[in-house]
Amino acid sequence: MKALVYANRPDRARQVASWVSALAGKIPGEAVIQVMAGAPAVELEAARILAAELAPATGAPPRQATSPGGSPEEVIAAQAAEGDYGLVVLAPAGRRGFIRLFYGSMVAHVVRRVSTSVLIVRSVGQAPPRKILVCVSGSRHSLTSVTVAAQLAGLFGAELTLLTVLSQVSVDLAGREPFGGDPDTLLETNHPLAGHLRVAGELAERMGARATVRVRQGLIAEEIVEEATRSGADLLVVGTHRAEDFDTVYDDITDQIVQSSPVSTLVVGLRAALL
Repeated sequence: MKALVYANRPDRARQVASWVSALAGKIPGEAVIQVMAGAPAVELEAARILAAELAPATGAPPRQATSPGGSPEEVIAAQAAEGDYGLVVLAPAGRRGFIRLFYGSMVAHVVRRVSTSVLIVRSVGQAPPRKILVCVSGSRHSLTSVTVAAQLAGLFGAELTLLTVLSQVSVDLAGREPFGGDPDTLLETNHPLAGHLRVAGELAERMGARATVRVRQGLIAEEIVEEATRSGADLLVVGTHRAEDFDTVYDDITDQIVQSSPVSTLVVGLRAALL
């Protein structure tokens, strides 16, 4: 696995390094540290910490990719496209107030612009993960997300939970679902998501990661974030839906999850293979 790594502060660099080191211990590969042209001293210190902490894990001093200029999201997206990376790992930039209003969310921009998977490292969620929560929708790509989550659960011996959320819109139109959110009851029905969940569970089990199922009802992004918080997940796995016919709606949901998730979050891209 070849990973592009970025952090703009020392504390975030240490958090990013812990996740990259955990992955490198199971998936051999190379780490490349993104450095912005004209970076301030605090960002250069973050790059130094990344280099020092990743060298033992990857078996060699990581090389650096220095940008010719531009915003972090533009530089990272360009480098990811040119460098044939399997994963982009970064921490939120911590933009606030006018800066965030003007530039927007760095991680959301990166997720929208790259086709590879993106791991957003937050202070909540330990590495290696003990609990992994993966979102399952009715889309084809969500089974790719389950594949990646099951791979990681198998590598780290982590608990795996499959989460599906029944949209508040469908619940309001049809009335409360007869299974009342009980996963066992749902799996026995002909509900459109039931078959998808059964396939997801079988897929995870074939990969050696027996999974439990959680069903929630309500607003999709809010329910996912609430479940990630309530369950004590170390890693939330969601998919990008740009490959789907209804991508605009689901891209908005992915943006909401990326920006509001309280735990480290892996967005599984179109180029999804980690192993």
